[in-house]
Amino acid sequence: MEVRGILKERKKANTISLVGIVLVMLVFEVWAKRYVFIPITLLVLLACFLKKSHIVSQKGINIQYQLFGKEIENLWTWEEVTGVAMDFQKIAPYVMVYFGKGMATRAFKMTQEDTLKIKKIVKQQRPNLKIEKIAK
Repeated sequence: MEVRGILKERKKANTISLVGIVLVMLVFEVWAKRYVFIPITLLVLLACFLKKSHIVSQKGINIQYQLFGKEIENLWTWEEVTGVAMDFQKIAPYVMVYFGKGMATRAFKMTQEDTLKIKKIVKQQRPNLKIEKIAK
């Protein structure tokens, strides 16, 4: 079972305008002979095409990045996860699910139905881990 978080997708018009601005900046930097800033501008250009997804599965908590078909995964296994908390009020009707690993925290936006699936996965993978509910 795999649950995907809700992420705001970048509008195509925003991506196109951002690419245009970055290309203008690149031309200006070459024209002004500011070669030091060219690598930074190229990194910003690449960031325009980066896609990100939040995944909760039996393997663990994963943030997956995609750039031109290449995938990079940042996985926390269930053995590494030290805490799970759910906030049902912050972004109602959605739920913020927080996963902790030591001092680091990952926050995923989920639907109410997905939180039931996440609870099921947590109980299967880490039965002793308590799921906290955040209340205001």
